[in-house]
Amino acid sequence: MLGRLTFVDTGLAKVVAAGLGIPVPKPEQPINHSIPADGNPKNFQPVIADPPVEKSKALSMENTIKKSETRKVAILATDGVTDKTFNSIRSAVLSAGAAPAVVATHLGTIVSSKGSKIKVDESLLTTSSVLFDAVYVAGGKESIDAFLKAPQSLEFLNQSYKHFKPICIDSEAIELYKALMPARNRMMNLIMQN
Repeated sequence: MLGRLTFVDTGLAKVVAAGLGIPVPKPEQPINHSIPADGNPKNFQPVIADPPVEKSKALSMENTIKKSETRKVAILATDGVTDKTFNSIRSAVLSAGAAPAVVATHLGTIVSSKGSKIKVDESLLTTSSVLFDAVYVAGGKESIDAFLKAPQSLEFLNQSYKHFKPICIDSEAIELYKALMPARNRMMNLIMQN
């Protein structure tokens, strides 16, 4: 598999090989093992196109029109969230034409620091960061403390980071940011070593 990865990206192959503790193999011809009983193996092997296949504008997403209304922003907030930070980011996301979604430690509703009830769209137990284009962590000590106690919140944020999603953390959420740093530092060290 690592030999096949060298065809995709040699830099990525080096990082994966380092993580596995093995040298990067030379690029190798992929082998098809799914051959019918009466088939000649030579007739079922993949070939490397020579000359390489040309890029197709029709199949490329490079020139696709990007629409902001299809963007989803996860707002991590739970009981005790600060009204001001929650309301301001929700308004900003809506005015930009994107779709905000409240992601909390539980479904139903959450109660803000001033007693406002806020409908929860997703629970950390039932959603994934890959469903969102960006993440915002709202402030509020009680809310942040709840996220610090929920391993799913750190997993959600780490996955967002690994998928290169924009992440914004309110200044009150600095403890949550610090909890993320060890995993981020391990990842950066692996990249820097290669």
